[in-house]
Formats: sequence, structure tokens, C-alpha cells
Amino acid sequence: MNLIDKVIEEWAWRCSKGYPQLDSEEDLRIFEGLFNINLTEASVKSNTLAAKQVLLQKYPETFSAMADSAPYRIGNRGKISAADFTAIIEKEFGTTPEYFAPNTPQNNKQIKPDGSRTFPLFRFKTEKGDVALILAGGPKEETSERQEHGVINTINSIEGIKTIKDQNGHTIEGVLRAEKMPPVPGYRHEPYSDIKLVIQGTDDPFLISAKGLTSPTIAGGGLQGAMKLSPKVQEFIKQFYEDAYQYYKKIFEEHSELTPEYNLYKTSYFKDVNRKVPEDIVLEIVKGTPAVGGEVDAYYIGDMNVQPQVEGNVIIFNGNIKPVEEFAKQDLYLHIRKRDGDYYFVDNMQTVNGVTMPRIFASKPNGTTASSRLGSHTSLRGTVII
Repeated sequence: MNLIDKVIEEWAWRCSKGYPQLDSEEDLRIFEGLFNINLTEASVKSNTLAAKQVLLQKYPETFSAMADSAPYRIGNRGKISAADFTAIIEKEFGTTPEYFAPNTPQNNKQIKPDGSRTFPLFRFKTEKGDVALILAGGPKEETSERQEHGVINTINSIEGIKTIKDQNGHTIEGVLRAEKMPPVPGYRHEPYSDIKLVIQGTDDPFLISAKGLTSPTIAGGGLQGAMKLSPKVQEFIKQFYEDAYQYYKKIFEEHSELTPEYNLYKTSYFKDVNRKVPEDIVLEIVKGTPAVGGEVDAYYIGDMNVQPQVEGNVIIFNGNIKPVEEFAKQDLYLHIRKRDGDYYFVDNMQTVNGVTMPRIFASKPNGTTASSRLGSHTSLRGTVII
């Protein structure tokens, strides 16, 4: 008796009918338990790859292939909406897919075979079986900006003068309408504020910065935005970069195999670094200035999926609205984090808004395109504090 015969015999012995039935979920579970193989997941992966090939071949201007490590994702080259994607699935496969919003119980990092905190998941059946496809990318109102669009659309769907509340009793009264914060002339990054509320009786808008529960950074704009703040903030950031450069240089020199041409993405030595912000400049950093799309009046912190309760003209959001002065009472940390992909240690400098500091990492050997990003958060990014 060969190995395959022994496997089938062992499997058959445990099945209720004395032989396995491939359409029996119980028999498949027995096989998976015996040999630690997930037949269902393997089948879904195979079916998904086949469905992706159909879409990539028929819609090359709409979809793009992803890395082999992301078999359940298809790139949204055409920035189509979820409704458009659903229509394509219906046309090509004759079925309407189930839609699961990002970071929901049905679609998150813990979901098998795959899930996403950022992009929507579509599940449907083809002639070959179950398919699970994540549409990676798309209109900002459905991905990175769906929270702020949810707030804006909710407010504007109610006629008259509105009162806005959060789960902790914070209240904004006299709201006439909500608008997306427009770009700031001469500033190429996203503005600090995301939402502009027009308030009855004043020409001064109420500005809100909207953040998800797992946002990688709080105050926007990165290094370019931060260096538009006061000289005191600039000097703090410059010193942080100089100290981070010395910290990373010491690690670089301790490993003899590393050279300026060595691609550091292959290493695990270079962790993100943090520095606590002095209390006297926290408010300025989280509030911003008009030059970067501030001054922020409040932060909206909540789930990316906005699920409000409406009682007449009172809107109760499922997030937390914190006045900026209250928000600034928390500890704040700046962090320097590496961009995804290739990066190399460099000795050259960069000048941002007239202030010169080390570049630290670049996308090419001795390059001048920085591969590090400045961010801020109320919690540490990693564990390294310098």
C-alpha cells in the first residue's frame, strides 16, 4: 500500500459512511483536521486567481495585477466605485457579489482567507466556486476619506440648523452645512483640516480633523507641513532628525556587511524612532496654521464607517469630537518611519522651508528623494524612543 492509499484509508475510516464525500462539509473538515490542510481556503484562492485573470484580461485599463503575496487583491487602476465593480462582476460572472466595507467584522485583517482594514471585500460564486476579491484603491470617498465624507453627507442630509453631538456629550450647535476642506494654495499636501462646518451667525468656519481609530499619524502634512510652523517647532524637529541620523548611523557602522549601496529593506535593524513632544508646542502641532489648512478647532476620532443616530435636527455620531485644546492635553510623540519598499542610508542633507537637516534614508544609493516620513501620534510607533 502506497502513501496515497494509506491517506485515503485513514480518511475513509473516519467518515460516517466509510468513504469520503467531496460534497460533504463534515468529511472535508475531517480531512483538514487530520492533515492540517485547509481545503476550503485553497479552493477559494484558486477560484479567486482564476476570476482575477478574467478581469485583468478583459479590463486592462481598469484593473492591475498585485504582488504574488496578495492573491486576493486586485488593483483599482481606474478608480472605479464599489457600484461599478459590482456591475462588472454581474456582467462577467452572472452573480451579484456580497459587499463588506473595510475593517468590519466580515472584512478585517483577522478574516480568512484574507481581509482588509482599508479596502472593500467582495464575495461571490462562479462556476468554479467561491471567490473573495479585495478592490485595492479607488475613489477616496470609499477608502481613505470615507469617514469624512460620511460625516459631511450625514450633516447635509438634514435640512435646517443642526446640532452635532458625539458619544461623550461634546456638542456643536448652529451647524448650517458641512463642506470638504479645500486644498490650500501653495501647499501641496492634504490640509490639516478635513471638514469645514458653516456655523449660523459667524463667518468663521469650524474646522475638524477627522481620524480613524488606527490612523498612522495625527497632525497631517509630514515634514513639509511641520516645517511651516513656528521656529520653536522647527528647531525641535531639526534636532530630532539630527539625533535620529546619529542613532541610525551607529547601527549602520556596527554591521560590516552594510554599504551605501546595500538595500536596507532586507534588514531588520532600522526600527522607527519616536520622540516625545514638549508640552509647550503640542497645541501648535495638532492645531496647525492657515498655511497648512488649520487652525483645527476639533478632532473627530472614530470608526471609518460613520453610523450616526438622527433625532430631528440632532445628529449623534459614533465617533468622539474632541476640542483641540482638550486633545492637546495628551502626550504627543513625533516619529520618523521608513517608507515602504527600497531604502538606503545616506549622508546627504535636505532643506525644507529654509531649514537644513539630515535626509537619513533615500530611495536610491546616495539619492535625494527621502524615504523617511515624519508623523505624530498620541502613542508610540514601535518601542524606540530617542
